[in-house]
Amino acid sequence: MGRAPFRVIKRQFGFVKVRDRGLADKTSQLTALFASLKIWISPGPVDASSPTVGLPPRQVECDSRYAMAHIISSLAWSAVIRILGVGTAFLVNVVLTRLLSVEDVGQYMLAFSTVMFASIVMRLGIKQATMKLASDARNQGDQRVLRQTLLGVMRFGVITTGIVAVVLISGIADWVFVDVFDAPELADFSAWIVAWAAMISLAAPIGESLRALHRPGWGVALDMSAQSSFVFLVLWGAAFYYHNVSLQLVIKIWFFIALMVNLGGCVRLARLIGFAGASFAEWISVASVFHFAWPILILNLSIFLMANAALWVVSYFVGHDGAALYGIALKLYNLIALPLLIINLALEPHIADYIHAGSKTRLEALLRLSASLAFSLTALISIVLIFAGKWILELAFGQSYIAAYPILVILIMGNVFNVLTGSCSSVLLLGGRRIWLSAVNAVAACAGIILALLLVPRWGGVGAALSTATVVVGANAVMWWIVKKEFGVSSAASLVPWNHYTFLKRGEVAR
Repeated sequence: MGRAPFRVIKRQFGFVKVRDRGLADKTSQLTALFASLKIWISPGPVDASSPTVGLPPRQVECDSRYAMAHIISSLAWSAVIRILGVGTAFLVNVVLTRLLSVEDVGQYMLAFSTVMFASIVMRLGIKQATMKLASDARNQGDQRVLRQTLLGVMRFGVITTGIVAVVLISGIADWVFVDVFDAPELADFSAWIVAWAAMISLAAPIGESLRALHRPGWGVALDMSAQSSFVFLVLWGAAFYYHNVSLQLVIKIWFFIALMVNLGGCVRLARLIGFAGASFAEWISVASVFHFAWPILILNLSIFLMANAALWVVSYFVGHDGAALYGIALKLYNLIALPLLIINLALEPHIADYIHAGSKTRLEALLRLSASLAFSLTALISIVLIFAGKWILELAFGQSYIAAYPILVILIMGNVFNVLTGSCSSVLLLGGRRIWLSAVNAVAACAGIILALLLVPRWGGVGAALSTATVVVGANAVMWWIVKKEFGVSSAASLVPWNHYTFLKRGEVAR
């Protein structure tokens, strides 16, 4: 680093024969040269199109290539771990359909959806808020501020999770299982279900903190991927040796494995930012975290209800067997959402950095490139599931689940449009438009529930799938329009994605 300024003076300014010793008695020239050097290497006035204006071309190229390499590395780690997690989650459902009756599978789907819903309420929007708060703290360049932010987020998650868990155990969970779902068997071990939800809730701030620190592999692993992998291994062993398991045992296995994974994430996070010696006085206040997180709670609940409220409506009108069919279709539907989910997990820290730097051109290039990649993979998976869906359902889950095929096809159509519009929700969240994002998804969730109540009594699971696909298409169309209007960028897939890749890699648009 000490020789780099002299290289600029010699090569860019033309003082080729100047040496370190030759400038010793020329203080004024030395001062003038290094003042010019500072202007040369500083960013200078930055317009909205690039954060590298004013930098030497060579440095722009090196920085762009390094950033692109880092993005590709993040995508690779996230993709491998997420694919492993989704694959093992799929295998978990395959094993459960072999070990449990259709009635018990339906109750498991209801228990799983209840755990996901309860965990969203417990963390009160802290999952996405962690990424935004940590990115802002990291951009300040102060390690103490970053540690203060992450510790405050963790404290907020523990407090809210504990309060909601106590409320649920007090009797609300039993009422839901007995009176709403007509599943008194679940009420017998409702405490274990609430404890499992608490572990999923606490995994969110831990995993998002690691992602914000550019550790995407750990972040994705804590987002159900590691839990699914270990649960599959345990259930496969139980199926091999005992040929039968109870629903209560399955719930307990999920809880203990989630607990172990959370402890591993805490150890990794402590090694990165150092919790030792931190006092409560340093932590960011709970009130400040809640001020940012509460709109995201509405967002998370809305997104969850858009896909899962129809499951509850099906269970109420059709029964547990219908819930089993719709739940299995939702699990396969997750394969369609996998490419965009992986890309969002890896790219959200980079999206936040580009928004913070005001680089609209680079932001749009990243969004459209990632949307194009996700759409290509989604289209391929969709074609396979549409043409071979019945065979896959029979092979994986048994002949009883072939009836889920029409539900699966309708859900696929809705999600293809979701992927086509790209990461518009991430841009709204990280760009400070979380109120707009929450409002759009809340309206869509309410519309989805109303449509499900109207369509499910007549068409069963097919009506539920129609309601879900309709609101997904409508919500993503509105969010894409808001991103275009508020940020001046498009997040949709591009017909010429190579141009955007070239720009991100070299800092210039391909001709």
